[in-house]
Amino acid sequence: MARLAVAVLLLSALLTIYLLRQTGPAADPSEAGLAMGIQLEGWPRQLSWEDFRNLPFAPVGVPDHSAEIGSTFLPAPGLAPDSRGGRWRFLQGGVEVQMDSARSWVKEEGRRPDVLSHEQCHLDITGLAAREWVERLQTIDAPSAREAVAEAERSYREMHEKMRLVQRLYDHATRGHESALLEWQERIARLTRRNEHLPEPGELPGYSALGGSQDAY
Repeated sequence: MARLAVAVLLLSALLTIYLLRQTGPAADPSEAGLAMGIQLEGWPRQLSWEDFRNLPFAPVGVPDHSAEIGSTFLPAPGLAPDSRGGRWRFLQGGVEVQMDSARSWVKEEGRRPDVLSHEQCHLDITGLAAREWVERLQTIDAPSAREAVAEAERSYREMHEKMRLVQRLYDHATRGHESALLEWQERIARLTRRNEHLPEPGELPGYSALGGSQDAY
């Protein structure tokens, strides 16, 4: 199984455990003086080369790119379903976009503006996926805490898979193609500005050409 697929399965299992442990009698957020709604944390974020480890060459077992970024999104402390009127919903808490510093590196000769722009788009794709998961969490309306958490876990896995495929499509289209990179930058900026979702992978150019190749993200 692909490394990323294993990671997503592990993350989704940990998500279920985490949310179930967080679940319990909760004070009304309005009465406790807490902000209503799920907050997106850690994105938008502007990258610089200071966010990356400097390496003389690519790590063993990793494609020999100029740079690479590792990023994901996870529930932040406090994200858990609350019971209101016998129904369970996600009313507060946060979702955090994280950059994995251990998997984010750049070779010295790769510290160029075009390479940084490439990695910035990877982070922004993760941010857009996280934002869509926040929206999906806010639509959950379940008869029990366990069912609310199960729906959160299902949507989490779906959004991670969507993010994974879009990341692969982006890499496939832009490696060594400056014009394609500019098109993707404009697309990502437009989606971010308009508060729109990532396209479904099948709607993007190059989807049929991906085949079964592995990616490093």
